[in-house]
Amino acid sequence: MFRTMSVAFTREEDLEATAADLADRPISPHPNLVTPEGLALIETELAAARDRQIVVYCATGGRSVMAAAVLQMMGFKNVLNMEGGYTRWVDDGMPQVHEATY
Repeated sequence: MFRTMSVAFTREEDLEATAADLADRPISPHPNLVTPEGLALIETELAAARDRQIVVYCATGGRSVMAAAVLQMMGFKNVLNMEGGYTRWVDDGMPQVHEATY
């Protein structure tokens, strides 16, 4: 569980005062990345990811081609769409891994 939206978007220097007005609630253990330093960290990680190969797929290839186009517009350089999607993959006899079911 996380704090309410009103606290999630509170400036860090106001967080304690705002939190004091709320009932006891669990606080997320994840860092608040909505800071200049956090946003810089996200941008650094995105810059590194933009050079990695990304394969996008969906059931038949329609949604994944749109997702691949969006990633390319975002600056990702090595984006591949699995044409025909998972359905074609199966129809072509490609290997599949099935998770155990209980």
